[in-house]
Amino acid sequence: MAPLGRLRLLLSFTVAEGLITEIDVIADADQLRAVELGAPAE
Repeated sequence: MAPLGRLRLLLSFTVAEGLITEIDVIADADQLRAVELGAPAE
């Protein structure tokens, strides 16, 4: 989530055999600063 263009919350999903097996919620400012965001290549 990035209200006003500032990243506040990151959801990370782990998928195994087509099923979501883990969801991580990251809201720590230090961890969010280290995240590099990008769009997948087409």
